[in-house]
Amino acid sequence: MFKFFRNIRMQLAAENKAARYMRYAIGEIVLVVVGILIALQINNWNADQKDRRIERNYLRNLKADLEMDLVNLDSLTTDRQRKVQSALKLLKLPTPTSQHELAVMDSLYWNVFGWTSYIPSTATQQELISSGTLNLIENDSIKALMLHLKQQNEKLDVYMAHMRREYDNYLYDRSINNKTLLPTIDLAGTINTGVSVKDTSITQEQMAGFISEFDFMQHDLVIQNGLKLAAGNNNYIKETYASMKKNTDHLIRLIDEELND
Repeated sequence: MFKFFRNIRMQLAAENKAARYMRYAIGEIVLVVVGILIALQINNWNADQKDRRIERNYLRNLKADLEMDLVNLDSLTTDRQRKVQSALKLLKLPTPTSQHELAVMDSLYWNVFGWTSYIPSTATQQELISSGTLNLIENDSIKALMLHLKQQNEKLDVYMAHMRREYDNYLYDRSINNKTLLPTIDLAGTINTGVSVKDTSITQEQMAGFISEFDFMQHDLVIQNGLKLAAGNNNYIKETYASMKKNTDHLIRLIDEELND
C-alpha cells in the first residue's frame, strides 16, 4: 500500500505537477491521520471492553459477599432480639424456687451474656481498594453505598466496644464472682454427648445455695442496671442491623441492574 502511494508521488513529482502533488500529499497526510485516529479508537474500545469485563467480575464477587452478609445480618438480628427479650424477662422474674425455674433463668442469662459480633465479608471491597481499581466501578451510586455501609460498620464497631465495657463491668465481672456457672447442667455428660444434659445429682442443700445466688442476681442493683443497659444496647444494635440490611439489599439491586444492563 505504501509502495503504491510512493510510486504515485514519484510520478507526480517527475511530471512537475506541483499543484496536484501538493493536493495528493495533503490527502495522504489526512489518510494517515484518520488511520491513526481509527487505530486509537479501536485500541480505546478494546481497553474499555477489558475494563468492563473486570468490573463485572468484581461486581459479581461483591454481590456474593453481600448475599453472605444478608444471611449473617438475619441471624444476628434474631440473636439480638432474643437478648432484648431475655433481658426484659429477667428484670421481671422473681427468684426461682425449683430446679426447673432455675434452669429457665440460667438459660435467659446465657442468652443475654452470649457475645456475638457482625463481621462483614469485605474481601472484594478490600481488593478493589488495595489494587487501586475502585475507579473501574462506573456506577457512583454503588461506590457511595459501599462507603456508607463501611462507615455504618465502623460506627457499630465503636459502639460495640463501648457496650463490651458495660457488659464486663455490670454483668460479667459482677456475676462470675457471685454465681455458680451452669448450676443445673451435667457438664461432663453435655461435653460427651454434644447436647445439654440435666444434672440429676443436685442435693437440696446445693439447690438452696443456687437459689440464693440467683436471688442475689435478681436484686443486685449493678446487675439489674446491666440488664437494662443490655436490653437498650441490643435493641439499638438490632435497629442498626435492620438499616444495614436495607442498604445491603439496595446495593445488591444496583449491582443486578449493572450486570443486567
